[in-house]
Order: sequence, then C-alpha cells, then structure tokens
Amino acid sequence: MFRMLAVSGLFFLCSILNVAAGPYDSEHPFVFYKGNNCTGKRLFSLPSDPATRVCTKNGNRCSGYNDEVRSVLLKLKKLSYVNKSMYAILVYDDSNGSTYRSGAVVEIFPELLGGDPEYPNSFCVGSFEDSRVYAWGNTSFRRVQNYKLDGKISRIAIKFRP
Repeated sequence: MFRMLAVSGLFFLCSILNVAAGPYDSEHPFVFYKGNNCTGKRLFSLPSDPATRVCTKNGNRCSGYNDEVRSVLLKLKKLSYVNKSMYAILVYDDSNGSTYRSGAVVEIFPELLGGDPEYPNSFCVGSFEDSRVYAWGNTSFRRVQNYKLDGKISRIAIKFRP
C-alpha cells in the first residue's frame, strides 16, 4: 500500500512539474527563457499563430509561473511569410494588456528577396527593455513610470500583418 502511494505521489509530482515547465515544441519559432540573453531555464515555446496568452496563475499560464520571461529566441527560418508582411510579439506587464505599465514590441520582417547576409537563422532578443534596429526587424521598449518589464511579463500576444 505504501509503495503504491509513493508511486502515485511521484507520478503526480512529475505531472505538476511538467505542466509548470510549460509546453516546448522544437518547431515553434518563439522560445522564451527565464534569464536574459536566452539563458537560464527554457520556460515555453509559442507557435506563430496569432493569439494572446495570459501568463498568470489565473490565465493559460504560458510558463506555469507568473512574471518570469526575460528573453526570447526567435527561430526566424521557422516563420512563414505567405500572405503576411511581418510578425509582431507584444509583451505587457499587465495581464489585461493595459498600457499603464511598461511593454515592448518585437517586429520581425521577412528576409529580402535574394537573401541578406545579415539576416540570421535565429536571434536572441536578450532583453525586452531595449529598443534597437536589426537586419531582421526591431525591438521597441516603452517604459511607463518606473515599471520594469524583464521578469514581469504577464501577457504575450503574437500578431501578423498581411
């Protein structure tokens, strides 16, 4: 009896840890990490389908925990641009998507015809608290008051423009 309880308890614990780690699919183009510069624990990945995820205990729990994301690995060659001109990842410090706190947008443009030697296969956006222009797109950080964004993300939206 004790052995059966121990085995079922271990199974239950493993299933909780698996849910807490969040889903990961190697085919997903967006992979989110707990540490800056795509280091630390890989929390979850998201497909390129347009959708909004609420990353809180009451939402669909992107990573199983609230406010952990600090960076994202963009697998640029996994994105399809048929009938789309660009992708955008919007991240918010508010689970409702309100702009009264800090937020950021990562815009990803398709590779130019004929190829661009500066356009990488993948790229790590090491921090959402940075605004920069790259060969593949740009990042825009909007600080509101003194609210930080890295490690405070409660909402992630994936969008694309035709």
